[in-house]
Formats: sequence, C-alpha cells, structure tokens
Amino acid sequence: SAEQLKAILAKVNLGDKVDHVREALAKAREVDAATISDEDVFASELNWQDIFSGGEQQRLALARLLFSMPRLAILDEASSALDVKNEELVYTNLRKSGTAYLSVGHRPTLANLHDHVLELDGKGGYRWMTPAEYLGGVGK
Repeated sequence: SAEQLKAILAKVNLGDKVDHVREALAKAREVDAATISDEDVFASELNWQDIFSGGEQQRLALARLLFSMPRLAILDEASSALDVKNEELVYTNLRKSGTAYLSVGHRPTLANLHDHVLELDGKGGYRWMTPAEYLGGVGK
C-alpha cells in the first residue's frame, strides 16, 4: 500500500519526497498536484536523475532493498553519496530488517555499522578485525 511505501521511505529519510514527486508529476502532466493520488505517485515513471540528488537516489535504492527484504545484501559503496547521519540511519534500519549484509566501502564511519571489518592491503594480504580494532588502527 502507499502507506507501507511511505513508511519505508521514512526509514531512509525520504518521507517528504512523495510530495516532491507529486509536484514533478503534476508539472509533467500539466495538472494540479492535488489531483494526483499517492498511488499515482508510486506508479509513475519519471527520470529520477531529474528529481533526486545522488544521495537521494542511493537512499531510494536502499529503500527498495528494505522493501524486498532479501536474506543477504551485498552493497558496493552504497552510502558514498550520503552524509554520516543518513548513512547511520540507513544501515541501522537495514540491520533491524534482519537482512544480513556485506558492504564494500572506504569510509571509516562504516566500521561501527558492521560486526566485522575485512581490510585488504592491495598486495594479496588482509586483516579480519572488529570495528574497534580497525578504527584504532586507521591512519597508522
């Protein structure tokens, strides 16, 4: 339902974007935004690059992940365009969803959002550690 979709969007800090899309859809159709239902908004096909920033597009992709609730998600730089607050919000909600996840990233802020860190040295070696161990050694 539209209410369920709005709840998922709120989990990735996009709850206010339904009205934003409604306005874009109204403009494209040349109608009053008040005539466009939530169902019409969710069924619309628009060029998301024209409506959402890079970070918003990442959060939308993560909302799709929360909606589909897979058993495992492999994320590659999934929060690279997000600020730290939204990164934490998204990963916290992903953890609460019960989906196991493995993510690739370069930001130290990701460490505390995971149970373990695998650091690759670029020479074929690696270190498996806790987030605290990793954060204690960053920059050394």
